[in-house]
Amino acid sequence: MPDSAFGSPPPIPDAPWHLRGEAVAMLAAPFTLRLLVRYTQSPVGPYDEHALATLTKRGPHVFQMSVNLETSRIGGRTIWGFPKTLESLAWVSNGSRITFRRQSQRFHIRPFGPTFPLSLPFWTAQQKGDEWVRVPGHIKARARLAWRGPQLALALEAFDMEIKQPQ
Repeated sequence: MPDSAFGSPPPIPDAPWHLRGEAVAMLAAPFTLRLLVRYTQSPVGPYDEHALATLTKRGPHVFQMSVNLETSRIGGRTIWGFPKTLESLAWVSNGSRITFRRQSQRFHIRPFGPTFPLSLPFWTAQQKGDEWVRVPGHIKARARLAWRGPQLALALEAFDMEIKQPQ
């Protein structure tokens, strides 16, 4: 029998990871970015993610990240040092509206206006073991502005992203 039949996770692909999906970015607090993500394609399969990132003296830092797929949790922790935890998450699209559920939280997003192209290199500073590493990446997307109640957000309706080997 394969190891996975005994509860062992499947092998985790090494970086870089190429991912596709849709996402929403909004401010959660001053200098804190909230990301709601639905990965439709990834090296470990489809999954949803909720992340919070802030600016630190080392640069942007993801300090909370939850996913609903164990192999993503393991890969994110071991490859890049992301503080991934396993949690019940759900992304539901209903026409042009998006509802993202995280525990008792509900995020209702309403994209509006024309789409525009977005191409953005990015990086985060993550603690991997006893050292800090730089996690570089690049994202290309079709984006639109969106509302979450009175709050302005950015909806990435279709993105291609690469997260590279930590440096």
